[in-house]
Amino acid sequence: SFSGHIERFKNILQRVTSQSLVLLDELNSATDPTEGAALGRAFLETVMARGALIVGTTHDPQLKALALNDERILNASMAFDERSKSPSYRIIFGVPGRSRALETAERLGMPEDVLTLARSYLTSEHNRFENMLARLERDANELESARKEANRLRDEAERLKREWTERTEKNVSE
Repeated sequence: SFSGHIERFKNILQRVTSQSLVLLDELNSATDPTEGAALGRAFLETVMARGALIVGTTHDPQLKALALNDERILNASMAFDERSKSPSYRIIFGVPGRSRALETAERLGMPEDVLTLARSYLTSEHNRFENMLARLERDANELESARKEANRLRDEAERLKREWTERTEKNVSE
């Protein structure tokens, strides 16, 4: 599996130009997470340096964090319906996504004792990172709701202004 990734990476690097669009699913997979993240970052840097546009997916927190210091990189994530514990298939730009592996495993019927044990293995650093992502996600959702409400209020104000103007012009004419 990892050897296959490397072969595809090499093939991409041999062909990539400033006119290329590179699509990669799970940039860092099938290897040691730390080395995979380093290799994934080097690959991203190389492709971006050649001027190509790259869209890549990852669950790796190191790769997600790259967008914090590199304006060429934009995080995006799939919105998640907290009630149904499933993706909403709506993309959120500017916010990296959470893995939600344990939530998905729970939804798919993984026994609770296995999930409890899995949660006990998570590091405090991982939990802090996931909590930060959850806050970003909530903030992005609140911002989107506020934007929609502001647009609705603006449209309503414009409608009322038009009605008032029409009534005023009619009254002046009369």
